[in-house]
Amino acid sequence: MDEPLHNLQPVASLNAENLQLLASKLKSDELVPGTHIRAADEHRSLIYVVRGSVEILQNEEVKETIKADTRRAQYPIFLNHANEAIAKIRTMSKVIRLEKELYNVLKQQQQDSSVEISDVQLNEEESEIFNAIYQNLISNKLVIASLSGRVEQLRNALSRPDLDVQEMVRLIQSDPVIAAKLIRTVSEPEYRAQYAFDSIQYAVESLGVEKVRELVDDIIGEQDFEFKFHYYKEKMRRLYKHSIYMSLISSVIAKTATKIDPHKALFASLVHDIGVVPILTYLDEHNYAKLTDESLGRLIMNLRSTLGELILQRWGYDEELVTAAAEAKNWNRELNDTVDCCDILVNAQILSRYASCYSIPLPRREDVSSCVKLKSLDGESVLTEAKNAIKTMKSLMEPTPRYR
Repeated sequence: MDEPLHNLQPVASLNAENLQLLASKLKSDELVPGTHIRAADEHRSLIYVVRGSVEILQNEEVKETIKADTRRAQYPIFLNHANEAIAKIRTMSKVIRLEKELYNVLKQQQQDSSVEISDVQLNEEESEIFNAIYQNLISNKLVIASLSGRVEQLRNALSRPDLDVQEMVRLIQSDPVIAAKLIRTVSEPEYRAQYAFDSIQYAVESLGVEKVRELVDDIIGEQDFEFKFHYYKEKMRRLYKHSIYMSLISSVIAKTATKIDPHKALFASLVHDIGVVPILTYLDEHNYAKLTDESLGRLIMNLRSTLGELILQRWGYDEELVTAAAEAKNWNRELNDTVDCCDILVNAQILSRYASCYSIPLPRREDVSSCVKLKSLDGESVLTEAKNAIKTMKSLMEPTPRYR
């Protein structure tokens, strides 16, 4: 293909065949300084600047400047901007246009064919639970609930009027379910996100503190599930603890040992066990009061990866995030030279000896393919930095007066 699309988001999630098909319809333009591109005229296109730079104007005010070969340039120029937005070419530039409708069709076809339900080997009871959860998912009735006490604590902390971007990011990252739902929400067309955000950091930076506060308030307002059984509520607490700890370790690993965006690695690990949440809520809601730790652990091990993959795919998540959910407990991933978010997550679990909120055996680090890629990792310093990050997060959650 004439233009490399494999680094552009969201189209990079397409497989090689679909990416080639999308590239065959690509249009490119060489533009001189002062040229205007109007968002209202380009609603059918995904536009990227691949050389030069552009300014995004709204009401004659410069909202942002996008330079080629930066992380921002990997995303469409009209991201979360209103129809009135204008892109003004600053220097001699080259932009490319991809057909948005074609991308959406290819993406849906790829998702529809990527998960084989029949591959899940389950006993009769597990099949019944899986089928019920899956039917709720495809009918948009799936309950993916947060911990009620944590939600109120988060709402109170977010009400602070002096909250800055980094504080808001850390607070949202303290609740894996709210974080997952926020990224799902800001990826929907009504918020003019032309791609699936891959981190809380980038979502807050793009939308601003006030908009994200409003969206999180709406998400919390939809929360209407309360655990009846202490047993499942406690498992949910352990799931939260595990997900948060893995996310912070993953962020440190990405920052110190890879070229992967630490914010994306953090988010991938934060939501990798999202498939466990509807299992716990379903069991609680349907009064499964006699499940033992052993039977619950087996049920979760058999369902978590497939459900996580299905949920994140349906929510339009980046393929790398979906893979992390699907293969998080795969200690024998195919060995290649490329490190991805799932490799980082596997390292975080093995390094901390804390692979889940339920008991599963852990292999030695030297026997895990993902760990071989990062064998020079300084585990002690990684864990120390992650624990310090947890302390910072907890301090933000201290009780504060309600401001609103």
